[in-house]
Amino acid sequence: MSNLSGFFRLIFAVLAMFAVLQTPGHAQVSEGRNERSCSKNPAEYSGFKVKDIRIKANFLLFSLNVGALTLPNAQASVRRRGDTVIEVNQLFSEAGYFNLQKQRNEDLSTALLSSGAGVLAILPRIVNCNDTAGEIEVEYSILGIPFSTGVAGSASFELPGFYLNKKKAAVSMDAAPFQLVPYLGYNGSRGLFPGVKIRKAFKTKLVQHFALNADISFPGGIVNAALAGSDEVKSGILDHAEWRAGYSLANLPAGALRLNESTFFGQIAGSTRPFSAGGSLSFRYGATFEGGRRSTNVAEAALPEGTIAESGYGAGKFYIGGVSSWRRHSLKVSYGLQLANTGKNLQVNYLKNIFDAAYRGRYLVADHQSLQLDLALSAGKLSSIHGDIPAAERFFGGNAVREFIPGDSWGISNGPFIRSISQNRLNGPDTGPAIGGDSYRSVNLTLSLPVWHKPLIPDEISKDQTVIFGLGTGVRSSRLALAESEVQQPGQPDEDDFTNYRATDIQRLVSILNDTTKVNVTVVVDSIINLIKPESDMLAQQVADTSGQNDAQASLTADLQLFNQVQGYAERINLFFPDPADSADFDNDTQYDIESLVLGYGDAIPAYFTGISEGVASLRKFYKNKGLSDKWEKLDLMAGQLKSMQQDVLKAIRKNYTPKTELLVRPTTQYVGRVLEVLFKELNIVSVSPVLMFDAARLNVMGNKAGNYGLGAGVRMSLVNFDVYAGYSFNPARQTDHKKGAFVLSIDITDLF
Repeated sequence: MSNLSGFFRLIFAVLAMFAVLQTPGHAQVSEGRNERSCSKNPAEYSGFKVKDIRIKANFLLFSLNVGALTLPNAQASVRRRGDTVIEVNQLFSEAGYFNLQKQRNEDLSTALLSSGAGVLAILPRIVNCNDTAGEIEVEYSILGIPFSTGVAGSASFELPGFYLNKKKAAVSMDAAPFQLVPYLGYNGSRGLFPGVKIRKAFKTKLVQHFALNADISFPGGIVNAALAGSDEVKSGILDHAEWRAGYSLANLPAGALRLNESTFFGQIAGSTRPFSAGGSLSFRYGATFEGGRRSTNVAEAALPEGTIAESGYGAGKFYIGGVSSWRRHSLKVSYGLQLANTGKNLQVNYLKNIFDAAYRGRYLVADHQSLQLDLALSAGKLSSIHGDIPAAERFFGGNAVREFIPGDSWGISNGPFIRSISQNRLNGPDTGPAIGGDSYRSVNLTLSLPVWHKPLIPDEISKDQTVIFGLGTGVRSSRLALAESEVQQPGQPDEDDFTNYRATDIQRLVSILNDTTKVNVTVVVDSIINLIKPESDMLAQQVADTSGQNDAQASLTADLQLFNQVQGYAERINLFFPDPADSADFDNDTQYDIESLVLGYGDAIPAYFTGISEGVASLRKFYKNKGLSDKWEKLDLMAGQLKSMQQDVLKAIRKNYTPKTELLVRPTTQYVGRVLEVLFKELNIVSVSPVLMFDAARLNVMGNKAGNYGLGAGVRMSLVNFDVYAGYSFNPARQTDHKKGAFVLSIDITDLF
């Protein structure tokens, strides 16, 4: 095999070690300490004393606001569910080790979807083990590159920053009491604008950090300064609470109009713990109380009736939202309500309602080619109750939307988003005042599909039967170890209940098959093996004969892999049905497991019945080209019989009793399967994808409900899960003085797991 293939095997070995066995992987020097990785499996350290537990975040000079993602918070979430968790100065348990790792993944997934930051993976490891003293240390490393998510027409790039007491690039977010990060941004209305982010940490209960974000350009600038803190409340629906108090100043262009805002604010926000509902589900809610001033530079005579150019400002803003992710899909929905006055009295002069939703789905068209669909919907309405509305509070649409609550990590849009029109210029000409609207609706659609890609794990590895079955064995072994560890915990079902359940696996399987079908499984499987043998042997000989002829051999090898897939799964199925006299002594979970036969562990390690069905379907082209369509139809008929059996067995399994212990470890197994599925079937080192964009927005301006829409195209360049979008969006039916379109540049990080 080539050196390049050897390199990919090395990458694969590291990733598989993390995803499947979850064992400590490699030594890493951090914060000046020499940490020794321990080579044993986690189960072998049961009973050792946990001397220390650390959470590291290695981000290559980028900062990530992780809020609640601290060790005590994660431990508390695990304990609240009634699950085992590891703690300092307590005895180590493998179940607690994995429970804490799983909770960290849930927390990070929620943070990724709510704030736009990105992480790639969590690597747990056991370090500095002392067999003599019976002590170990545990470290959870968050590996990835967080990045401030840009939007079309308004991208910002963080530059190498300064971190107090940091002497190297890989920094820990918890160990940097002072951070200074310059950045550079651009959008069509403001032009190029430099900025800086400053963050100072404090060790107090009420205030944990001070943050200042400021940028400036010739057409305007933004300053946002706040003191903030957080705490774990663990009371009812409030799991995590945070608060902010500060001042913001904004001077933004809207064509010839200037939108001036000065605001003192105090904010409280809370979130629930992640729930399980076919994926991760959590809720966020909060309120902000504001006071200040709103003004514009346009004469009141040019404004709509009931709108004033300048006034005081006081408001209460309230919002609630939810975010959920499942497999390759994520959904975020938010609702915001603003009650405000112009500073003259305590009445509610006007109110604002906002609805905002965003969906992302990845649909696997072929291996390592996912059609990505991004859909966003937003609507808002501004209503007068008692008095006038400041012009700066109206809706101004464009390709850089203002936030409903500036600075909040949740992110709710405060106006229509359309990529083909510059910021705050949806309803007005470039040379005149854009007076804003009192209601809006908008929809945004983005489609992309890789046309060139380089998989992280080559097909020769990801489709190798030895690798796949080896991973399956690793998953089953780890799963069994987790279940056995759970059995030992206080309050769990009796151990005999679990042992008897596992010991009768093969008997239950045979019984279910006998009850649901009259077809002999081994007869069908043997018939498939015999039917494909002539072509399989012929291909194997041709591969040997073309040694050194790379192009010819590659095509033959790909076909041979399909035959090997069918034969490999068929042989594995036969292992489930030994001589009836031997099945009474069944006690080997690694070799016999009903889940491997009919359930599998994701697309990377499919159920054996599924593996045969997919393999036979893939052989159709080969048999057709050889003029053997009749033979393939026989294969397809037998594969269909196995598929039917699989469905019958699944229905029967759902009706059978399953111990609580099995249900407790199932989510961990499913997560590992999902990780492997992404690594084997989807993840690319680099890929290039054409992008199609469609935006439609309708802004109600003085009773005029004329809509606008934009069509665009571009390219998405991806490095693992780091995406850069570049393109151009056109205005097919542009209004007077609107430009032909706008350039699109955005940066995103995809949550792959």
